[in-house]
Amino acid sequence: MGVNGIYGLSGSGLDVESLVKMGMKGKQNQYDKMYKREMTNEYTKTALNELYNKVNTYNLSELTNYKKQSDMAAKSASSSDDKKITVSANGAAAVMSHTVTVQSLASNAYFMSNAPITRSYQPDPSDPHPPDKSKSTELADIAFKRIEKLTTLGPGGVKQYRVHYTDGTNAVVNEDDTALSFEMRDKFGAPPADTYTIKYTFKDLVENKKTLNDLASSIQNASVGSNGSSRQVAKKANFNASYDAATGSFSIYNKNGGADHVIDIKTLDKGSTQLMNNLHLAKYDQSTNSLTPLTAFTQGVGQSHGGTAGQVTVDGRTYSIDENRLVAGGVTYNFLNKTAPGDTVTVSVSQNVDAVVDRVKKFVESYNKLLDELQKEYNTAHDKDYDPLTKEQEKGMSEEQVKRWNEKAKGGLLYHNAQLGRLINKMREAVATPVTAVDSKYNSASSLGITTQVGNNHGHLTLNEDKLKKALAEDPDSVYRVFGSLDEKDDFKKSGISMRLSKVSLDSLKDIAKEAGTKSDWDDASTLGNLIRSQKKKMKDFKNLLDDFQSQLYKKYDAMESALQRMNSTYSSIFGAK
Repeated sequence: MGVNGIYGLSGSGLDVESLVKMGMKGKQNQYDKMYKREMTNEYTKTALNELYNKVNTYNLSELTNYKKQSDMAAKSASSSDDKKITVSANGAAAVMSHTVTVQSLASNAYFMSNAPITRSYQPDPSDPHPPDKSKSTELADIAFKRIEKLTTLGPGGVKQYRVHYTDGTNAVVNEDDTALSFEMRDKFGAPPADTYTIKYTFKDLVENKKTLNDLASSIQNASVGSNGSSRQVAKKANFNASYDAATGSFSIYNKNGGADHVIDIKTLDKGSTQLMNNLHLAKYDQSTNSLTPLTAFTQGVGQSHGGTAGQVTVDGRTYSIDENRLVAGGVTYNFLNKTAPGDTVTVSVSQNVDAVVDRVKKFVESYNKLLDELQKEYNTAHDKDYDPLTKEQEKGMSEEQVKRWNEKAKGGLLYHNAQLGRLINKMREAVATPVTAVDSKYNSASSLGITTQVGNNHGHLTLNEDKLKKALAEDPDSVYRVFGSLDEKDDFKKSGISMRLSKVSLDSLKDIAKEAGTKSDWDDASTLGNLIRSQKKKMKDFKNLLDDFQSQLYKKYDAMESALQRMNSTYSSIFGAK
């Protein structure tokens, strides 16, 4: 390494560092070229990934709105009495009036306390100062006379309690023994597999002090069918349950209406039987606004009560409904109140021209926006004066300079990209080609007032609203079909414009994903991903060779410097002394 590790200062006259740098220059240039090629591929991959995201967003967020009749054949509906019926209409609804009567509304099974909740708790006669539990919400105080902790442990060292039941009996139990258990179903005729079990241990009641609020939560969140597998999703009970501290009332509600949707409860032990009886549950009758007390619960015997079906008539046809909602002929009816005998409500459906026009305007805007972005990428050439910077080059530049340089280096990498050009042409073709499946003079974008601009707008669409409104007035169904026609065989000419654009987008996404993947990470199976990984390996191997070559150069020049030192020393010994 030279004298004191500093080359060129030993008197030899050699500038070893400069010599090594000169010797490395050719090899370093090779490495830098490899690095720049690899970085260019990374930039290209990122550019294609950004293109993928743009096209995917357009397909998912924009084109979806033009495939449904409810969106492209927009209709509006009104009710002559919105205190009894509110309505809405989709594109499938006929432009006409409907006559509606509501004979009865559907109801949901609904239990609630119709008397103050009873507490079974009775204090120990030997306790001189027993607690007041007349308003306790703890399940132990409602279901049992008393539960005493025992000082001695049971077999295996488990905690034990003495339980005093309301029938005068008592028993010693372990903390993990079942204290309360009952089964519930939310639908008539539900199979055993769809039975929800609510269960508490004595530890839950004594140590964890479970309350009526906990009971409500257990009922509301009860589920069956899950075994912990990610493939098997638990079926959740269709109940709402709550405890109202202000009124001291407990309630259970089936979220679905109709006679088949029930509240079915079976108590399985003395504790749960007493608990349910002490809640004083009654069935609420919506038609009479009254509560009918349930019969007393008996252990092992279930009680089941359902809601009631509603009955409505639309245009002379009678429907039985489990919910106060009906969809018929493209019209959604929401029933709020009964109609008086002999009274009717008129529902009118009309064409909502403005809604369709607004949606087509958005179609044109989103198409033009995407086309602009694609055209910019396709027509912007890469500035060859701006290659990716090496780490060494960045050292001599400011942060802002590096940023501006990299922006130039990343630009224009998709110039005249074949996939991009194909996508642009296919998009134009999708809009310009008539839809042969539509047997009408309104069977193309141009017939609806959507035409391509001429000049410098690179295929921009423009909309003639008056022409579109005329088409909607004369043949609204054809307007929807020009956009949303679906051909089972994906025939391009028979498919609607949005369907074509969606197919074009998906085909392009597949091509992009094959070439560059769907994200900028290079550890995918895409063509560029594989190429980048291969380049990085070659660079790593070449870097190892560079390090070895540099070491060899240092050894070489170190030996030369040592030899020169010896020569100088010899020369001085011969000619230096007088």
